[in-house]
Amino acid sequence: MISNQQSYSSMIASIVLTAVIIIASLTLVLFSFPKGISVDKDNNLKLSTVLGKPMRIPVDSIEMIEMPEGLLSHLIRTNGMSMGKYDYGHYKNTKTGQKMFLYLTGKPEKVCFKYEGQLFVVDDWRQ
Repeated sequence: MISNQQSYSSMIASIVLTAVIIIASLTLVLFSFPKGISVDKDNNLKLSTVLGKPMRIPVDSIEMIEMPEGLLSHLIRTNGMSMGKYDYGHYKNTKTGQKMFLYLTGKPEKVCFKYEGQLFVVDDWRQ
């Protein structure tokens, strides 16, 4: 038979382990949030997150295109994060099969461009 002390110790260990897992998960999610879009001194579009190296795209290499109608409808995330108004990472339109990289923080104006054959939809940094 397990004593009350052993049962109590095991319950405390479970609570501590659960708390550590929850805190670690929340930390990873919070640090992957988009931080902002800017153009740096080398004329690179910089897509930053709170944690990690920003993605840099030479502005001169961007091919601006008109956003296809319905592009942002019926999306599934294939790699990245989505929470509330934030969408960051690789997504796919389930109706058209179109794959894209999203960097959205809830701003109303978005732009669509291609870089090295990949489609990007991001908040409009030109405003």
